[in-house]
Amino acid sequence: MESREPTIRDFLPFCRGERELTIEEIGTLLKKLGVHNVDFYIGKLQDNSGNRPVYEDFLVEGEAAATLAVYDFIVSMADRPDLKIEFAGTSFCADAKHFRWKDKDQVDEDKMWEESKKERLAKIGGVVEGRKQPWEQILEVAYRKAEQYSGSEPFIIIIRSSSPHNIRAKQVEIARNEIDKRVSSGWDQVFRKLNGFLFFDRDFCQSLNRDAYFYPTRIINMSLNSRTLEALNSIRLYRRIF
Repeated sequence: MESREPTIRDFLPFCRGERELTIEEIGTLLKKLGVHNVDFYIGKLQDNSGNRPVYEDFLVEGEAAATLAVYDFIVSMADRPDLKIEFAGTSFCADAKHFRWKDKDQVDEDKMWEESKKERLAKIGGVVEGRKQPWEQILEVAYRKAEQYSGSEPFIIIIRSSSPHNIRAKQVEIARNEIDKRVSSGWDQVFRKLNGFLFFDRDFCQSLNRDAYFYPTRIINMSLNSRTLEALNSIRLYRRIF
């Protein structure tokens, strides 16, 4: 099936309204979108429903699956890695990562509010957890997930950011560039397993008309075909469906 450019109309029937969907409704939604092995995923949500932060982390897997399905990828819910995906005669895998709202985000939010009252711009973002820059945090996640991946197919990492002032598209791009630099210099060859990042931003960028961004890595062991790379790069719309 050829890739197409979805519109917001594709997302509207599946977008979260004023209330949060129940686990049962999430399962029904994913099945309507054609996602496979949904019952397995629903079991993961049920097992973690009592731990809100972890539950929200698992929601990212379903949101990623729903978004990919809207863009005509064939998606199966799985575990380690989280998603098995098919497109244009090729198969690949994906792990999902949720960057939660950070204490630093609240500090930045308060700073923006105070400076706005004075009609000034606030300097936000920067060093956060463990005195690491945001791109360094992304790099650590990528290293850990690549090191754990033992499959024989191409592999990507899907990131959703709930950290609007710190984990943004630019930081993901910086992390990707650092990976390319390290691999080309002969350092951290574990990154050769990673084909790139699919990043879902918390905010919609009006000028670029998108809130989803694909950052492929340059030096890899197993390549995605050109049609799949083009389809991943065409993903522009992402909605917090759940």
